[in-house]
Amino acid sequence: MSRRWGFAAAVVAIAGLAVGLPLALRTSAGPASASVGQLTLPIPRGFHSYSIPGNTGPGSSAGMTHVLTNFPVPADTTIERVLTRWSSAELKYVFVKNHNHGPPSNEVALELSQWYRDGNYQGPGRLPPPPIRLHLPLSPNQPWDQERLPNGAPSFRSGELRFNGYVYFVKYWIGPAAPANDRAAVLRALRSIRPRSATSGS
Repeated sequence: MSRRWGFAAAVVAIAGLAVGLPLALRTSAGPASASVGQLTLPIPRGFHSYSIPGNTGPGSSAGMTHVLTNFPVPADTTIERVLTRWSSAELKYVFVKNHNHGPPSNEVALELSQWYRDGNYQGPGRLPPPPIRLHLPLSPNQPWDQERLPNGAPSFRSGELRFNGYVYFVKYWIGPAAPANDRAAVLRALRSIRPRSATSGS
């Protein structure tokens, strides 16, 4: 009888290790990240991550974009369409002052794009390139461009930074009604955008 109980206990222990080991590995694994040009964008645990290869900016032949958000994009659309809908509210409702269309108040999003090679800007109508106001490490206290909805409510914050011969475009939204953990997570991700290798210069 004691042998049977001993064998059963051993089987239970082995089964417990088999189940517990993957859970422990998942818990101890480091946070995921995405590469955009020569920069790395950390992806908070539980966030949705979307890559947009070939989304080139002015004068760039190798542009790329990565978006992280707490918003799961429906299967019948794409992250590009979602972001376009959120952003175009400024123009679509410019004459309807009381509308508050735009990024949802309960969502957060962070977009990082490798935009164009420095000195090779080809904007519409040969407009001068936008001023470079941001720098690594990023923080909300830097001089971001603040977009606003027609009713005056804040929308996306955006700006450009220069790194190793390229200009990068950054845009983020932190909805005031989004969960506190998600708001904190997207700010940590913003502050943690870093060069892909420690040897890269800025």
